[in-house]
Amino acid sequence: MAILVCSVDAFPHIGGISVMAHELCNAFQSEGQQTYFLGPSGVSMPDDRDCKYVIIEDRKSQKKIRHGAHAINEDKRIRDSVAEIIREHSIERIIALHPFYYGIGALAAARALNIPFSVYFHGFELKSQMIAGRLSSCETPVWSKMSQTLPNRTHYLISHADEILTNSNYTKNLVREVEGNTFTKVTGCGISKEKYEEVLRENSRYDRADKLRKRLNIAYCKYFWGKDTILLSYVGRLSHEKNVERIIDICNEDSQFVAIIAGVGPKEEALKKRVNDLGLSDRVVFAGRVTEGEKWDIWQASDFGMLMSEPNEETGNVEGFGIVLLECAVCGAIPICSGVGGMVDCVEDGQTGRIFAPTLSASEVAFQLKRLFDDQPEMQRLVSNAQKQVSEKFNWEAIAKEILKYPPAVRGAKIMLEKTFLHHYLTKMSNVLRKKRK
Repeated sequence: MAILVCSVDAFPHIGGISVMAHELCNAFQSEGQQTYFLGPSGVSMPDDRDCKYVIIEDRKSQKKIRHGAHAINEDKRIRDSVAEIIREHSIERIIALHPFYYGIGALAAARALNIPFSVYFHGFELKSQMIAGRLSSCETPVWSKMSQTLPNRTHYLISHADEILTNSNYTKNLVREVEGNTFTKVTGCGISKEKYEEVLRENSRYDRADKLRKRLNIAYCKYFWGKDTILLSYVGRLSHEKNVERIIDICNEDSQFVAIIAGVGPKEEALKKRVNDLGLSDRVVFAGRVTEGEKWDIWQASDFGMLMSEPNEETGNVEGFGIVLLECAVCGAIPICSGVGGMVDCVEDGQTGRIFAPTLSASEVAFQLKRLFDDQPEMQRLVSNAQKQVSEKFNWEAIAKEILKYPPAVRGAKIMLEKTFLHHYLTKMSNVLRKKRK
């Protein structure tokens, strides 16, 4: 099967969607599917990444045009470009990630040529549109002026795609709020099996002595040599909903706790001020933006991987899954989270990590973490369970197999294209392309 994956978020930009798109494309290719990736102008592969699939650069892309009157012409251009790719490469299935840019045009091309179309949603991108405006039914043509808001375009994709893929059950429930009858498949997120096996060779168990040795590889751990220190680590964006303050407050409760906070974002200066005001500068280190290799070094030196996010009700920002909880686990660090959003899909309290609800005080969390730290057999049990689920289902190869297992059927009868002024054009284009394929 030839698969086309399209996403406006793509390398060299490093982010959750771009990494996911790359890993899925590699996994599809490894499963014997000829895979093509359509990305915006400038898409390219970083030198440290292995690319097994074919990259198609959309040189004419204007990725900031995602809604409004100008999006009409851009949708048409995308439709024509995707139709040409389908014809040239005999594409048999399309999967759109972060679909606000490519989604509408790619769906139109898929419909014209009777190609199954799947759309992938994450919690935040969907929740933000539900807050931005009512996701009203889009029975009128998508090219009409009434349908040019992002919420309406989102609803159109959900209600007309052949299949909805989501990163968590939380996101699946959001989809059902929008369109209850849509077929939705939860895939989860993952890390590459190759990376998992590489890291696991050195971190197959929780080893306290090994953790201390690995801190020697991190220059800014100079204060963390004490054998009794408990290292809490966070890697991610420093933004309001990540609630990094809670990690700082835990450190403030007991001098045994130290922390590495890696990442940048709008809350960075406020967090640094909080650390200084509390007199924690010798125990809480801000690592800034870290490389891929530095990230793994941090996880391997850590006792606990922290993700204490809380939903931002104003923006809709929510933790759709929490892939860092998998990364820290394969490095032998216990996943610790607040259990909101999609995090409960990968952390089962007391089995694959610990969940501390946002309402629990920092002092109580500190007490619970110290008690767990003192129980080394329990630390090892949690790590083993967490690593097992990564091996079995939370890796991109397993996720790719799940996506490929039951390809969606085209539900063209439900599409309202016959009501659009483009129906005649699409029908004509479809006939022409079919003749060329023959």
